[in-house]
Amino acid sequence: MARGPPDNSTIFTQEEFESDSYKMKNKVMTVYFCLHTPHGPPQSYKPVGIDTPNKCIVPFDGKVSQVDVDVKTMNKFYSERFGKEQLVVMVFPNFSWNDKEELEKLDKKAKGCDAFFFHFFTYLKDGGKENYKLEFAGEALPLDEVFEKIKLLKSFSSMALKPKVFIIQADDLNMLKPTVITKAVPTTKKYRIPSDADFMVIMSTIPQVLASKPRTRRTEENQPVVHPSDQSSHQTGAENSDGQKCSLLVQAIVNIQTDPKFKDDDLFSNTPEILGRVREIVEKTDFGDKYKDYPIPVPTTMSTLTKFLYFKHQ
Repeated sequence: MARGPPDNSTIFTQEEFESDSYKMKNKVMTVYFCLHTPHGPPQSYKPVGIDTPNKCIVPFDGKVSQVDVDVKTMNKFYSERFGKEQLVVMVFPNFSWNDKEELEKLDKKAKGCDAFFFHFFTYLKDGGKENYKLEFAGEALPLDEVFEKIKLLKSFSSMALKPKVFIIQADDLNMLKPTVITKAVPTTKKYRIPSDADFMVIMSTIPQVLASKPRTRRTEENQPVVHPSDQSSHQTGAENSDGQKCSLLVQAIVNIQTDPKFKDDDLFSNTPEILGRVREIVEKTDFGDKYKDYPIPVPTTMSTLTKFLYFKHQ
């Protein structure tokens, strides 16, 4: 059997190996595993002013004509930071792990890349009661099994010594029924994450649809004043060019990583700023009276990155 060309991205000079930052000379792979509609029968969330928990779908210029607004927002960000020609973009709408053909395509394109950003824009099964299970087409898998499936890819060996970032937006639809949750219920849950080197995980369970709630500001009398969310979204990086609101986690990542104060810093150093920005947006959002005593959780993060990861080629 004829072998393909060698993967030169796996060859490191002594200087690159000893560098305190990851090599970012070759292409960057961005992968999006998506589910646009949650499992189970339709449910009504009108008590909190929401007609549907489905993802916001917008036009896209790639091979996939329509995508989750989070995909389009992140793709625009990566294109501006790395250059569109330097990206290997793969979008899997309504993805199933049984689709071997799609996974083979991923394997082939992964070779030669210097960094890997895996995005999971989906839903959290049953609010994470049993385990943090992410919903995919036809199944739901615990988070640790999802990581194992990535590690079983044929191309995973070529990802050694390279950064692998997992950005997980798994909507917990129980947050759309805040009256069934009491203050006594803990908001911090445990889930298994990879202990391998060069991994990073950022995960949020705040439903995307809550991002469209209006922002508030305070008067001199400290009374909240509501103003349209499209105005505040411009200030926080929330609004997509199609007028749709992306998730709070995506807002925060893009907002911080494009802020002149932080954009040249490495991703790990910026994670406190990203999590803080989500909290700031939550505190400035008018979710309604039903959320008055409801503790909306901030995203969680974990990292075994061994070097600095910058959003630029170097």
